[in-house]
Amino acid sequence: MKKITIRIIIGILQIILICLVPRLVADYDDGEYDFGTVEVKIRLNGGEWQDPGITGITLKLYEPFEIKATLTNKVKSSAGVMIQGAGSTKTFEMLKGECEWKKWCSKPSVEAGVTKTYEWTMRPIETRFVGGTTPLKMYYQFTRWNDEFEETENDYGAINLISPTISHEIWDSYNDNIDNNQDLNRLNNKNENKSPGFILIIILISLLIISSYKKNKF
Repeated sequence: MKKITIRIIIGILQIILICLVPRLVADYDDGEYDFGTVEVKIRLNGGEWQDPGITGITLKLYEPFEIKATLTNKVKSSAGVMIQGAGSTKTFEMLKGECEWKKWCSKPSVEAGVTKTYEWTMRPIETRFVGGTTPLKMYYQFTRWNDEFEETENDYGAINLISPTISHEIWDSYNDNIDNNQDLNRLNNKNENKSPGFILIIILISLLIISSYKKNKF
């Protein structure tokens, strides 16, 4: 019975690994779609524009970065985008941009070949994620309508923009009165050493348990 229980636990851990590992791998869904094309670029610290799906980088708290998204209709349709983080917490602040956080920014139905570019300046603001990793996504949608202005078809999806680790340091050029917006006690009480993301911790623990079990078995 004990061996069966251990095997069940190991099986569960392996399933957890299968589910969680892909979340650490950047997926970039940029490109051609049935109703249009989506091109996204991100610029960090005023550097070169680069493709989204950025991981393995660290941003200071309140450190800004830029996002540029260009949508081109391939058929007569409306098009829209939305910026959103993980869960209900507002982990990033939109300093500049045409639409609000978690709100669709859309253009009306236009003919094929029309291009629209959206630009944002964002920064991480949530102190509870300091020392951890938090993702930012962009959702896009092309919608076709009939003559009665009824929605007929959709072409939509999501693009992982960036998943930075948030540093304990505050961005050098940050001058706002952060005491009005954030509980800095949470930040000051954290260990100054950077800790890995919660998902990574679970994966490492699971690997250690599985490895230990296999060694003892043989």
